[in-house]
Amino acid sequence: MLALLLQLLQLSLLTLPTWSVQLSSDAYPPRTFQHSQNKVPIIRKEGDRHGFVCEANGRPDPTYAWQKVDPDTQTTAWVRGNHTSTYRIDRVTRSDAGRYRCYAFNSQGGLRDSSVTLLIGYLNASRLSNGRTNRNIKLVSGETLRLPVPPEIDAYPAPSARWRRNGFTLSTSDRVYVTTKHELIILDVGKSDHGRVFDATISSNYLDAATKVTTPLYTLKVSSPPQPAPAQRRPTPVLYSGNVTHVTGGFSNAVFECVFAAKPLDRLKLRWYRKELNSTAQTELASDGVKYLIEPRYSRRLTVYKVQPSDAAKYACEAQLVGNDIVNSPVVRLEAWLTVLTPPKLTRTEPDDLWLDHGSDRLLGCRAEGNPTPRIEWYRNAELVSNSTRYQVRRDDYLQLLRVQPEDSGIFQCFAVNSAGEDYHTSWLRISSSSPKFTKRPSDGTGVIANSISFDCAATGAPAPKILWHKDKIPIVHTERVQQRPDGSLSITRLVANDAGEYECIATSETGTIRASSVLAVYNRTRVSPRPAARVEAAKGSNAQLNCSAVADSRLANRLTVSWTYRPTFGGESYRPVVTGVTGRSVSTGTSLALGNLRSSDAGLYRCQADAGPAGGGPDEAEIQLTVIELPTSPGPPITGLLTADHGSSDGINSDCQLLGGIRVTWPEAEFDGNSPLTGYAVQYQINGDSPDIWRAAKKVNRDSADGLFQKRSMCLSASVLQTSGVAYRFRVLAVNKLGFSTGSRPSDWVFLPSRPPSGPPQSFFLFGGESNSSLRASWEPPKPRHRQGRLLGYQIRHSIVGYPAGVSERLLNVTEPDVTSALLTDLQPNTEYNAWIAAVNEQGRGPWTSPAKTARTAEGRPLSAPAGVTVAPVTPRSARIEFDALLRAQLPGRLVSYSIVAECQAEAVAADLAPEEAPEPCERVEKLVSHVDTASRVSVVLDGLRPHTSYQVSVRAKTGAGFGPASAPPVAMETVPDAPGPPRGQLTVTRVRDTAARIGWKPPLRPNGIVTGYRVSWKPTVATDAASTLLHSNDAGSVDVKDVRRYDLTGLRPSTRYQVGVSAVNSAGVGASAIVEFVTRSRATAPDAPRQLRQVGVLARSARLQFLPPLSDGGAPVTAWLPEVQRAVAPVSTGSSLMTEDGHRSVGEAPVGGDWVAMKELPVPDGDSDRWRPEESQQLLLQGLRPFTRYRVRLSAKNSRGVSSPSAPPSDWFITMATLPEKPPARFN
Repeated sequence: MLALLLQLLQLSLLTLPTWSVQLSSDAYPPRTFQHSQNKVPIIRKEGDRHGFVCEANGRPDPTYAWQKVDPDTQTTAWVRGNHTSTYRIDRVTRSDAGRYRCYAFNSQGGLRDSSVTLLIGYLNASRLSNGRTNRNIKLVSGETLRLPVPPEIDAYPAPSARWRRNGFTLSTSDRVYVTTKHELIILDVGKSDHGRVFDATISSNYLDAATKVTTPLYTLKVSSPPQPAPAQRRPTPVLYSGNVTHVTGGFSNAVFECVFAAKPLDRLKLRWYRKELNSTAQTELASDGVKYLIEPRYSRRLTVYKVQPSDAAKYACEAQLVGNDIVNSPVVRLEAWLTVLTPPKLTRTEPDDLWLDHGSDRLLGCRAEGNPTPRIEWYRNAELVSNSTRYQVRRDDYLQLLRVQPEDSGIFQCFAVNSAGEDYHTSWLRISSSSPKFTKRPSDGTGVIANSISFDCAATGAPAPKILWHKDKIPIVHTERVQQRPDGSLSITRLVANDAGEYECIATSETGTIRASSVLAVYNRTRVSPRPAARVEAAKGSNAQLNCSAVADSRLANRLTVSWTYRPTFGGESYRPVVTGVTGRSVSTGTSLALGNLRSSDAGLYRCQADAGPAGGGPDEAEIQLTVIELPTSPGPPITGLLTADHGSSDGINSDCQLLGGIRVTWPEAEFDGNSPLTGYAVQYQINGDSPDIWRAAKKVNRDSADGLFQKRSMCLSASVLQTSGVAYRFRVLAVNKLGFSTGSRPSDWVFLPSRPPSGPPQSFFLFGGESNSSLRASWEPPKPRHRQGRLLGYQIRHSIVGYPAGVSERLLNVTEPDVTSALLTDLQPNTEYNAWIAAVNEQGRGPWTSPAKTARTAEGRPLSAPAGVTVAPVTPRSARIEFDALLRAQLPGRLVSYSIVAECQAEAVAADLAPEEAPEPCERVEKLVSHVDTASRVSVVLDGLRPHTSYQVSVRAKTGAGFGPASAPPVAMETVPDAPGPPRGQLTVTRVRDTAARIGWKPPLRPNGIVTGYRVSWKPTVATDAASTLLHSNDAGSVDVKDVRRYDLTGLRPSTRYQVGVSAVNSAGVGASAIVEFVTRSRATAPDAPRQLRQVGVLARSARLQFLPPLSDGGAPVTAWLPEVQRAVAPVSTGSSLMTEDGHRSVGEAPVGGDWVAMKELPVPDGDSDRWRPEESQQLLLQGLRPFTRYRVRLSAKNSRGVSSPSAPPSDWFITMATLPEKPPARFN
């Protein structure tokens, strides 16, 4: 509601006064509208005054707002908002038409009223008046005339028309009919109607009588039909009103119209029928003056009075010609539906005042009838209700309210809406409440650190109060450890010291707040700390101390006690108190227990218990297992026996002694382990002749050894262990536990151990490659000491070729030094696999050979010779086929790995004009390895990667695992065939670019791939750059083959055109790739400018050297010649010197006067100078043909292919050629 009011306040057209919320007990929202709007549309004419009245009861007084729905766009806009219940429009216009709805608001709620429709009546015939022209209507005799109200008349409601014929009002007849829309229909027009004039007066029943409009005059022009009309014509529909939709209410009527054309009209009979919905039966209708009215005499109009829903049916009009002279006239039937719309009518299901308990649910019902079926809309405080977490509009149009809260209070309206209207009913929803009350209060508690505790708290009330918890007046932040349960209780797990304090439960709601407190005390747990060792061992007769420290909360320290009990290992199942205070035996200091002079009976499980009462979490215990250990007893006397390879053992014990030879010693188990598990047995021996008190350590058997001798209580002592053979031995055994050794057992009987060769071969025997392909190296370690059976003298190595019969190729190598552990086997065959064995030798002979044999292969050798029969034949410009004879097996002292074909190219001559960066890459050596060679005697290989037209030296060599053999000699010479050449190297040069010509230059290709015989130059235009050259012709492109030159002049080009030029080298293999360049021809050439700053820089008798600056522009074509002109002085100068004038007389001291300009010999521009056009670089010319000792001036013109420039300005000073000898002797000498 507040949001809706804010929307109204934000509208610039609305000005709502300031209002305040009143919470007095007698406040209530707008409940009903005392002046509800009329549901029938209101019609006002333009310019009238109209007021909407909408007054609602409410406290405080409501604020009103009006909403308008535009009839054309269906857009909604707020048009007024204030404290008054009336909305006035002083002068209505057509834009005021629409549907208006009133809203009433106050601080308690809002109310929405039904809408009312405002229609504006008007009549506008300006278009008809502006374009009013009388009209002629042409018809054929027998046709129908239809004159509607002119469409130029714009009016609402639809105007009425009074039709006239020839100035007289028309009356209806069998031929004349005026429809409900005031359209004139004249049936069966005849010749008598020709020339008749029709017009109408248009007026509106809602406007002033003076508001009338006259239509144009319609003159009827009737012509005869092409053929005579028949005397009888079946009925033909002219007008039928069609389906009619009507809204019930008031005294409104429904009208059907049915007009037929027929001949003869006076025999036309019309009948009306009604056919019920979903029925095939029909009833003929007649005028009864109550429900139905049929037009008298002609029956063209049926009026249904005071339409009700029961009048909905199908209505039919039937036309037929009747009479004795009528032949076979059919019945023509027209049908239309009357649809009756019924505005919604609500069935009240909810009371006007509705009280709900706080937090409860409620289903609000709303039922309505109407045609069409109304849609249901729910509003709360005049705002449309949409589905949310607590408001849900169900499919059956009921509104579900969930967990209602005080803010849900307000006006709920159910609107039923259909196209015929709307209806609503209103309920004022209020929420009941009560103050919170505790049903469970928290109580004080104590807790132990790391334990858990909870405080109960519950309360009732409406609305249901919310439970909050504070600790020491501060809100509790819930964590994983501190949680408030759904029932309101507080749970704290894994208590810590900081959890102690005052806890307050707060139950709060809109109706009030209540509090209850409790205090939590947290104690440290009483515990044994640090934890004592779980097991304590002490030797018999020694002292032992059992420690048991305890800690408790400082507040409980005076309550802490420690007590001791024990359960003996032997003689009891229950715990008994420890007797303390016995002198020299037991002393208890509370946290420790000292035991002196330990006895076997002291062994047991001791328990210490620390307790400070329930507040400390109860007693804590720790157990200590005390074990009193002593030395074990000795085993019984051992049993000995001699074992050799010839004497087996039925029980399988010490089977290695059967191979090695030795003495087996077995003994019985010790009877007592001294309360500590035996860790092993120690076997000792004496040699015959030793002192009776001397026992030597033979071997110790450990409990954890993997050989299982501890469990078997048996071992084998070989000569290598006893170190001496050929003497007598006797043995004794000692048991070992954690404390130490027992006494020795009684000795065994004497047993004699004979001498023998080594019982085992050397260890770690390896065979691997030697220093050459004819040797192998062997390495080894001596036999294990127990296998040597005495002092070693050396070794024997036996070797033979693998696969040979026994004894064949077998050789022996004696190693006479026992400390040597490697030997070299020599004089072996290369690339051959050998087996080798080794045996140890002592004074009694040779021991067993190693098994299995060690195998190794001698190294491979390089091939002994090169492949023969090498032939070379070019295949393509870049490949050649190489063939040679494969090597025989006897020529390969190893496994053939591959053949290597090598082609060494000859150095190429480098062009003298080649720039360093354009130098060709060096001629590369080409090599190919052939790894997969079949067994054929002849090998054929294609060698790729060669250069065209290049000389190569080809050789072949074989490779084994040891490396390459010699190369075939001498190398076979070969030259590859030519290939198409590469492009010219570097960039193409473009010089002498003119409007129609250019010079293309190039350099020979880096890869000629043969002998270059010429070049192909091709060109084509790509795009024009000048409007004068936009048209490109196919003959602008072309190509030409030139001989082995380095440039070509292109002529006949088009000015201002971009050309693409390609140059390709040509040899015997064809045309190569092209180098491409683009350039743009210059604009169309003109005559050049005149040379500048002309002066003489050297004068001789018959010549002068001229210096000048070239023209600023050459006109777009190269300057090809200089045209000098000279002027000789024809009058004397005034310098005092004498000069020879043109007539041969000498003049002195007079100013010179120039004669005519005389053209001298044309001086051509040297070839190439035009390409180096430098307008700012001075040039010099030698002008010849002058006369000695003559005064001259000179001027110069430039010439190109387009013409001659104007002459240059002559120098301001004259110059005088030098004097020379006279050319002729004096004349007429007398």
